[in-house]
Amino acid sequence: MATMFDFETDVPLLGITIDPDNPEKSVKEVLKVTKKTWSLEDVKLETGNIGYVNKTLVAVLNGGPEKVVFRVFTESFAAIMNKEREKVVTLLLHELKIAPSVICVFANGICFEFIEGETFHWKDFSAFDDIRLVKSVMRELARFHSQKSRDLAINKYHLEETDFLNGHMSNCLKMYPDEERVQALPDGEVK
Repeated sequence: MATMFDFETDVPLLGITIDPDNPEKSVKEVLKVTKKTWSLEDVKLETGNIGYVNKTLVAVLNGGPEKVVFRVFTESFAAIMNKEREKVVTLLLHELKIAPSVICVFANGICFEFIEGETFHWKDFSAFDDIRLVKSVMRELARFHSQKSRDLAINKYHLEETDFLNGHMSNCLKMYPDEERVQALPDGEVK
């Protein structure tokens, strides 16, 4: 498959640019390629978060549960972040299955599956009194910082060692006050 990167991926890489101020036409171009079973007349575009560096759009089919998210990088994004590295890291997280599945990468952003949930706020930190939540968060962080993740990041995705904090999560796990409970996590093996 042709690629805008120096590695192969099964995720479609599209040269389409989405205009953050008038996205409907270009979003439908992306959906025509990626969601071939969707009737484009039945797609409604909702605006999610609009931040300094991103505009989030949600394409909804028939007002129902089928949705995809478009993360469109704004002009400000390039001034403070590397959009190509952002795309690469998103593909890495997709391959590791620790982030929403990436549907496609387009010229100025990423389209991925919609996962129902709630935004985590500062007031929600009291939830960390629940050891099950702590275990879940630690397991995902450990998986992200595992040797397999590091190897993929460096060898396949060509990220620099400094882009990937190898070993940091292992050290955090060792400092956790009740290490036996963390080590006993199902498939929470850290190598």
